[in-house]
Amino acid sequence: MLMDRRLKTLLATVVASIIFIVCADMLFLPSDLMTTISDNQNNAKQIKMKKIHMDNLKYFNQIKIKQAQMNIKSQSPEINKKVKHVLILSSVGRSGSSFLGDILASQGKNVYFYEPVRYIGPERWTNKTTVIQTLKNTFHCKYSNEIFNITKKPYNTFRHPYTLHYKNVSRLDLEHARDLCQQSPLIIIKTIRTRLAWSRELLEDPSLNLHLIHLVRDPRGTLYSMDNYVKWMKEEKDVCGPIKQDLSYKKNMEMIFPNRYLLVRYEDICINPWEKILEVFSFLNRNTDHIARESNQLPRGIVKYLNQHLHPPPFMRRPSASRSPYSTHRDTSSVYQKWRWLMGQGQLSRIESTCRDVLETLHYTLFTTLQNSRNKSISIFS
Repeated sequence: MLMDRRLKTLLATVVASIIFIVCADMLFLPSDLMTTISDNQNNAKQIKMKKIHMDNLKYFNQIKIKQAQMNIKSQSPEINKKVKHVLILSSVGRSGSSFLGDILASQGKNVYFYEPVRYIGPERWTNKTTVIQTLKNTFHCKYSNEIFNITKKPYNTFRHPYTLHYKNVSRLDLEHARDLCQQSPLIIIKTIRTRLAWSRELLEDPSLNLHLIHLVRDPRGTLYSMDNYVKWMKEEKDVCGPIKQDLSYKKNMEMIFPNRYLLVRYEDICINPWEKILEVFSFLNRNTDHIARESNQLPRGIVKYLNQHLHPPPFMRRPSASRSPYSTHRDTSSVYQKWRWLMGQGQLSRIESTCRDVLETLHYTLFTTLQNSRNKSISIFS
């Protein structure tokens, strides 16, 4: 028993000595070895921090990428279908396109471009590529000061509720105009300098949410207005030629773009303005993502405009000689066929002979004689 006790004591002493030696060696390690251990610890800490930093950087980069994608989506015309583009195309002037353009532009904060193609110059009006690119740029609010410099008053070209209050200004800030355009829910262009066949390229462009209104008028009324109100003195073939050319492409447009092409006769607007404008407005809102309006409801702005312009106040009811030929205030119930009571036999015969195919295609009555023309019981439509 005594030997066992001594053996245990000796064993404990040896173990304690070993532990003491090991601990002492660790306390008195060489400085370079201690530095190595410290460096390894720091490196491990730095690696850990670097990994955290990289993870954060990756996360924030992902956020930036998503934000950029969202910005592109909101700004890209290929994706943003909230903006609606409307092209009012008339083969020739004096066909009521200004009247229709003003009606559509009267609702909300819409932007209305009045003949933007004219600023490129007459020598380029027959260049399809130039004309179509000009229209695309205008729809995308990409235009230069030239578009405002073609008239003394920029409101004559760029029309918006804001510019309405500054109709007499000699300059319009280009950047401000672009901002107004980009914020507009509806961008309208009215032109008489584009062929219908050319517009197919616009309708097929995925960057445009385009609806095309093809406006036509009885060429007898158009030519009478040209001769007697604006003194353009056009020959019959120069007026009916473009109309015929555009009408030859009408069926193609109706088949290819049944929901985005609409033919409208000026006379139909004059006879039943409320009904016809409602039809036009319904056409513009087909397949829309917006909340659909009641089928029998027009926007307040359009209602106000029609009330003011179809029933102008007394001071606007001036004789034809003193009224501006570009005025859109009119008694539509009579103005559309005023030419019937004033046109001479010679002009009537020339127009009906040269434009016979146009008149028949659009279902207008051939009067042949002044007696028939001035007979109110004979409809202008065949």
